[in-house]
Amino acid sequence: MADVRETRQTPRPEWVAAWLALHDLPTEEVPMWAAWWLVEGFDGPHLRLLAGLPGDDPFEVRAVLPDALAEMGVEVPDAFAATRVVFEGLAARCLSGRLSEREVAQAVWRVYVDRDYASEVWDEPLGVVGAMDDEWDAGWGRGDRQLRQAVRKACEAQLRRDD
Repeated sequence: MADVRETRQTPRPEWVAAWLALHDLPTEEVPMWAAWWLVEGFDGPHLRLLAGLPGDDPFEVRAVLPDALAEMGVEVPDAFAATRVVFEGLAARCLSGRLSEREVAQAVWRVYVDRDYASEVWDEPLGVVGAMDDEWDAGWGRGDRQLRQAVRKACEAQLRRDD
């Protein structure tokens, strides 16, 4: 039997908690994710409430989501830990073929900008690929193949972190 998350593209609750912490959450999609988490076996009154929301009010979704995550045993991390969780998710999805290397570079750049250019973003193995988006856009520097290889190498390093 296939994992529901893989077939429905439902993100893990840990990823959603990290996106919430980084203020990069597509709130209109969260109620459907909550419904799929219920299908996966999670349960709780806040999770059921979240699954029943229309998703058109981001404030309402953000108000209920932390309690729903807590019912699933997931805490909303601080910004540093959230960055690491998001980067690990990006790396895993890239290496499994679910995200392109270019999409990873664009996502890393967005995190860097959203975090007000925090140095700890660059300190992550995947952090360096954010600047590669400019190489793709402007056509200077490395070629497409070299850029894709560099992103994949950074993804592998991100997933090998021991600390």
